[in-house]
Amino acid sequence: MEILSIRDQVEPDRFPGFLGDAFPELFTHIGRHGVVATGHPFVIYHAFGPELIDAEVCVPVTGPAPTGTRIAVSALSAATVIRTLHVGPYEE
Repeated sequence: MEILSIRDQVEPDRFPGFLGDAFPELFTHIGRHGVVATGHPFVIYHAFGPELIDAEVCVPVTGPAPTGTRIAVSALSAATVIRTLHVGPYEE
């Protein structure tokens, strides 16, 4: 699966802002370049600690996907994963 993503390491108190900026940035980039999103956006947590969260905000896409200043293109191999869905305020 090909994805466009933004990855960063942020402090936990800055994490909601990172998500709030990254998703619109990705979807603006997708719309600007005529790329088609092929699934739901998701986040890969590479590390989750009390001082830093290393996270990658991703959108699966098809077709040629150009990179951007903070936007990378990569491919995910098939894998077994755990999925959770949180409903409600981020703080809870």
